[in-house]
Amino acid sequence: YEIPQMILDWPAMGDPSLGQSVYLAPFMDYDLDGDYVPANGDYPCTAGDGALYVIYNDKLALHAQSGGGQIGVEVHMMPFAYDNDETFLAQTVFVHYKIINRGTQTLSDFRIASFADLDVGCSNDDVVGTDVGRSMVYAYNGDDIDDAGCQGAIGFGEQPPAFGMVILKGPLLDADGLDNVDDPAIPALNGRGYDDAIIDNERHGLDQSMYFNREGDFALTDPSEAAHFSQYLHSTWKDNTLLTYGGSGYTDTPGPPLALFAYPGFSDPLGLGTNGVPQSSWSADLATSPQDPRGLASMGPITLEPGAEHDMLIAYDFARATAGGALASVAALQQRVDSVAEFAETIPGLMTTGAACDAGITSDMRDHEGDGTALVLYPVPTTNSL
Repeated sequence: YEIPQMILDWPAMGDPSLGQSVYLAPFMDYDLDGDYVPANGDYPCTAGDGALYVIYNDKLALHAQSGGGQIGVEVHMMPFAYDNDETFLAQTVFVHYKIINRGTQTLSDFRIASFADLDVGCSNDDVVGTDVGRSMVYAYNGDDIDDAGCQGAIGFGEQPPAFGMVILKGPLLDADGLDNVDDPAIPALNGRGYDDAIIDNERHGLDQSMYFNREGDFALTDPSEAAHFSQYLHSTWKDNTLLTYGGSGYTDTPGPPLALFAYPGFSDPLGLGTNGVPQSSWSADLATSPQDPRGLASMGPITLEPGAEHDMLIAYDFARATAGGALASVAALQQRVDSVAEFAETIPGLMTTGAACDAGITSDMRDHEGDGTALVLYPVPTTNSL
């Protein structure tokens, strides 16, 4: 047997002399010696039928795009997919993230956002939307024919598809020693772990959504300095104007209610994004969003202590209806997302403990006959220590 180079090169162990953690990319420690030695049977721990692994830390270099300061946050990212003929898996890419505070300061009001320039063929006639209950931000064609030959894209022509990113598992809420039922309201709607008799396992779903454009009004375009990035995570435009409900979401005149979600359509019937006051449906059209919109799905706030880590799972999905126009593809996307969410629940540990690489993996653990001695756990309930 010749060990494949990809196994030998797996970045399982860091170099502490360079300021790296001892353990980096996950691996199966076959001989349980605490080291990654492929010759002894150790191998990468991955999910899906194919996976990548990326590690980056914001202290590697200056923040040339935003001009912001370095804070020592490290991201471990594992995109993975399945070689499966089932349509919803064939059109889905999962991405598991682990966010680690390698710095020395406690980060309060810490927010995480997944950004995507969700171009659907020709981006000039795209619009975006939010499905609040599904924790999804998506893009679709603003009319029923996707134009060809714009921005280098071929275009889908008739019956264009829809494409979305969905938060399957967001970061944990700050511990409060409770099994929360419906407070806070938004993550209770689309998050996880609520009212299940388990203390402090509640997770964020989509807390806020935002969009901005490739061109047009400066306040509504790509962020260009550190403050803009933060403002977009707070549903705030670049000139500090808050997102409002209706139209383009931007107005400097009083009247429209403030909004947490951009273009939610009918997906927020309780008005959770408008301070608990239900509103009529609000969707984008080419008149209000004609400049290649980008989508942003925001989670938080959380408190990130030094050394703390949070894991998340996001899926990217594509669907194209056979008839019914662009909106029919949105409906097909929503059905696909439901199937993907159900499938994710079947991957051992992925949606609960944080493991991103359990499917089909075995270890050198064997059955063991106990001596019948009872285990006593205390205190119950518990926080921080058991």
